[in-house]
Amino acid sequence: MIGNVIGRLLQVLPTLFGVLVLVFAMTHVLPGDPARLIAGPEATDAEVAGLRADLGLDQPVGAQFITYLSNLSRGEMGRSLHSNRPVVDELAARLPRTLILTGLALAIMISLGLAAGIISAIKPDSLRDHLLTGLSLTGISVPLFWLGLMLVLVFSYHLRWLPTGGTSSLRGYILPAVTLGLGAAAMLARLMRSSLLDIIHQDYIRTARAKGAREAVVIGRHALRNALIPAVTLIGLEAGILLGGAVIVETIFSINGIGRYLVQSIQYRDYPATQGAVLVIAVIFITVNLLTDLSYGLLDPRQRRGAA
Repeated sequence: MIGNVIGRLLQVLPTLFGVLVLVFAMTHVLPGDPARLIAGPEATDAEVAGLRADLGLDQPVGAQFITYLSNLSRGEMGRSLHSNRPVVDELAARLPRTLILTGLALAIMISLGLAAGIISAIKPDSLRDHLLTGLSLTGISVPLFWLGLMLVLVFSYHLRWLPTGGTSSLRGYILPAVTLGLGAAAMLARLMRSSLLDIIHQDYIRTARAKGAREAVVIGRHALRNALIPAVTLIGLEAGILLGGAVIVETIFSINGIGRYLVQSIQYRDYPATQGAVLVIAVIFITVNLLTDLSYGLLDPRQRRGAA
């Protein structure tokens, strides 16, 4: 098991390096001059050139990348070109908000998605199955920005039950988390229904029923555990997708998380801030997928024997 974990970690390093190279290259091909944006339209060419030299933007791209890697090895991500504050400090202040939002959305996804998928699969082609299937298709099809605006219109503007956003209390996370989690829950419900229906028709399920086992035991002990394996894969992938969706949701609901910080840093052509935000998101995404891979051994003993 330990060897498997070490092997997975070694596979992560090339992926992280590839992310660093890709993000660094993409930020430097964006149109616009960060020094000109910071100096303002009234600044002279000489002032802009001096500011560019102070920021190190006059160096070749390769030299800038080596400097960035050297700073990163010491736990530094540079200073924001816009605020002149350390990027690490700005990310640390915003990361908890993004993690809370993503965690709540993931909880909504898992609870609603698994419940809807199981209920649909237990009695296929029933009225509740058709109803839940229709709702799942609707949830997959609705864009995030439209759903968020509609939830604000109904629950904040008309009913005045919930705030339009912000992070002053947990209530401010409800609408953003629902916006982010409903679409993922719909996808999980569809996958769980299909996976459970395939498992229910297997021979060992029929054998368990023939032995007189109760239906709840057959579904819960025999079918559900195997049906969860593809669901866990989707949950791991969706955790990363939810981080990407946080970029849109945090902007809509005015949450000062990493997603909104990334949007603002791109607008300001803030290279260090953009690279730092993307790197943090990539690390979280890779970590979640690593934990997902390792969790297969808990659900399927064959995975543990294969790893051993």
